Amino acid sequence: MDVVETQATSEIVSALHVPIVPTLAVNGEEVAAMIVLGMLGIGLVSVVGSYIYKIVRARAYESSRREIAAYVAEGSISADDAQKLLMTNPKGGCSSNAFK
Repeated sequence: MDVVETQATSEIVSALHVPIVPTLAVNGEEVAAMIVLGMLGIGLVSVVGSYIYKIVRARAYESSRREIAAYVAEGSISADDAQKLLMTNPKGGCSSNAFK
């Protein structure tokens, strides 16, 4: 009976031109493990990305400070203007010390 049903099923499927797609048999524990591993992977990528962002931002900040010092050394800007530039907030906002 099993062979006859399998033959009949394959004949119907081939007549309908429907591809047979194999499926994975996965139980609930495996799905839970995949979800947990996926979440850990996303968390790891976000932590590493955050550290890379902070490093790049700190390097750019220090580089701009060195450039300002070089401008003062060559006489392009005054020391007072350089001090105002150096007292600004590196996060993009204005600090209260910048306009004193």
